[in-house]
Amino acid sequence: MLEVPFVKLLRSKAAEELESDMPANHLLSIIARRAKRTDDFSKHGLLVGQALVGDYVKCNMTRQQYRGAIARLQKYGFVTIKTTTKGSVVTLVGKKVYDINRQQSNQTPTIKQPSSNHQATTKGSVVTLVGKKVYDINRQQSNQTPTIKQPSSNHQATTNKNERMKECKKKDFRPTSDEVRLSKFLLELILKKKPNFRQPDIQQWAVHIDRLIRLDRRTPGDIEAVIEWSRADDFWQNNILSTEKLRKQFDQLELRMSEKHPTETAKQCYQSGCRQMGTVWATDDTGQKYWMCERHKHKGAKVPF
Repeated sequence: MLEVPFVKLLRSKAAEELESDMPANHLLSIIARRAKRTDDFSKHGLLVGQALVGDYVKCNMTRQQYRGAIARLQKYGFVTIKTTTKGSVVTLVGKKVYDINRQQSNQTPTIKQPSSNHQATTKGSVVTLVGKKVYDINRQQSNQTPTIKQPSSNHQATTNKNERMKECKKKDFRPTSDEVRLSKFLLELILKKKPNFRQPDIQQWAVHIDRLIRLDRRTPGDIEAVIEWSRADDFWQNNILSTEKLRKQFDQLELRMSEKHPTETAKQCYQSGCRQMGTVWATDDTGQKYWMCERHKHKGAKVPF
């Protein structure tokens, strides 16, 4: 035998007191009859115990009567109200006056989130069916557990390198650092030939010197020697106009430098305690060569003999 849904009017004190407010009593009875009692599909998205009202004409009430009655029901604690574009969604609170014979369910109604069941893609919308309330699509069960593909080690290494580059780019280098000193050294040599050279961002130039030292494993002395040689070469002095270009062509510059001037290969500066590299600066009567870095040259270091 089919179950016939019903609405039960309770013999309660709240029901007796509500009889004195006929508009509110009348409206509550309509809400109880309309309230959703099962967790099946609702095109308005109603949950169990909710009803859609607002059509005061069908309720045989004036607009003023309806507004007053719904406000008093909310004040009495019989209902809660949420206004939508389709009307007012009213939720019955407890069973103080009416029992709508709610259908018990082992599942807790949930609101489906668009992010999981309705995903936007570049080719359209991917919609996921929930349950079997209308159709059973005879889903095929799979014994395989979905797995998330991990990025390759090469991809991870590239990502980490890019992140290190970004961090380095944001770093501020101290004015006394090798990165800033070598950047200013290159700029100073460029300005000797082209005084109106556009003033660069020294901090940005220092980024590429930092990469030469930190990533390419070049010593500050090697970098200083290559800068000095490139500015003295007729071809490269017109091409190495930034530290970025210097880093890009560094290997080729070193090779060309050793080919053209094999006797002027950079060595450690002879000044005591200096670890910088320099080119041949002076030769004594016995043919002994002395190397000096550019920093000591500018300081006016004297010939050691």
